[in-house]
Amino acid sequence: MAKPVQYWDNKTQSTQDGYVIDGNLYTDEAGTQGASAGSQYNDGVTGQRYVMPDGTTADGETYRSSASQHVGNNILADLIAPSDTPSYSGGGMPSVAGYGGGKPSYNSGYDDELSALLDQILNGEDFSYNYETDPLYHQYKESYTREGERSMQDTLGQVSARTGGLASSYAGSVGQQAYNYYMQQLNDKIPELEQRAYGRYRDDQTDLYNKMGLVQNLDNTAYGRHRDNVSDFYYDQNRSDKLSQQALENQRWDMQWQSQQSQQALENGWYERSYSDSRSDYADSRSDYADSQAQQALENGRYEDETAFNRAYALIQMGFSTEEIASALGIPPEQVQAYANRVNNPVRSSGGGRSGGGSSNNETTGIVDKMLSLGDDTAAYEYLVGLGYTNSITQNLWAMYQDKMDSMSSVPWRQSAAHDYDKAWTEITQKIMAGVSAESIGAYLDNAVASGLITASEAEKIADKLGF
Repeated sequence: MAKPVQYWDNKTQSTQDGYVIDGNLYTDEAGTQGASAGSQYNDGVTGQRYVMPDGTTADGETYRSSASQHVGNNILADLIAPSDTPSYSGGGMPSVAGYGGGKPSYNSGYDDELSALLDQILNGEDFSYNYETDPLYHQYKESYTREGERSMQDTLGQVSARTGGLASSYAGSVGQQAYNYYMQQLNDKIPELEQRAYGRYRDDQTDLYNKMGLVQNLDNTAYGRHRDNVSDFYYDQNRSDKLSQQALENQRWDMQWQSQQSQQALENGWYERSYSDSRSDYADSRSDYADSQAQQALENGRYEDETAFNRAYALIQMGFSTEEIASALGIPPEQVQAYANRVNNPVRSSGGGRSGGGSSNNETTGIVDKMLSLGDDTAAYEYLVGLGYTNSITQNLWAMYQDKMDSMSSVPWRQSAAHDYDKAWTEITQKIMAGVSAESIGAYLDNAVASGLITASEAEKIADKLGF
């Protein structure tokens, strides 16, 4: 059976007449056209009912839960528009409890009735009693008058019978007394009638108060439903705000995540390229280091061979024998002979005695003695370089000078047992091979000079060789 009802149509945002058939809301009595999703009506029993997307109706909690579950598919926009708000006009059961047009307002439908009742209570006439206008008094009056007149006639009859039917003033007086008695009884009823009238007045006042209380209860019930609609409005508004905020947060998080992924991809690519470049640089460094080590080893071998040759050459020039030179330098005699063959300068065999030398030997000895007389390695080296000899001869003469200095214990800067040029050079070479920095080599030279291991000029010589 179709039940007529007013409902709020969510599609047209207006109040419409509809019909509830088997719990569902239709726009026609035949039930062929269902109301649009989001439309609402009050069934007068369970309260607000909402039309779901499938055409069925549900309570507010089920409706809101369904809306929340379909946010991702934009069904929420079909169920509750952002501007949808409940509205209630008051007046008995609410005719509309829909959503549309801002926060709901309340207009009581009982204001006129309440005002009228209050006016009757406050401005009604005060109690007054006039027995002449009291219908009950007139009923009593008729009854008592009738009985008084009958009593008077009875009294007159009785007196007349005793007097033989003769009228007398006495009979009239006695009959009037009987009548007056009933009239007095009537007058005695007036206070009682007034009390009854006042009781009716009080009952009427009580009825007014009761009516006003009933109307107030109805208005309070209607207002309570209005407050429920307001709560639903704020609930939906807050939920919509939260859903929008959550959507923004999700979007912001997705953008941030995508940005992080892009940044991570860039960093990974940079890391891979950097790692590849580092591996390549490391391989090049290893190769360069190996080359430098090999070159250094070759230069060290050349330097050691050249040093041995220079010293051997000086001893050859001074006339020492092969065995003496080999013993002094710690090299095989064959090596001494090879050095001699390199400069086409024969060396005497052992036992032959040192040669008398020659002009070359005398000249060499004179140069070395001159260097020794200067008393300082730096001055001696500057003097030697100033002679203008070739590098090979200069190095040989410097080696002879150093050998001569080593054998002279009277030279102050050579008296220290700690002095050892070869040791300093060997340690520096080991440090270079170990990858020690130039600053550390410089610090080592300074310490070597301070400790007496080498002289300042020797430190400069080493620095020049190393290219510092």
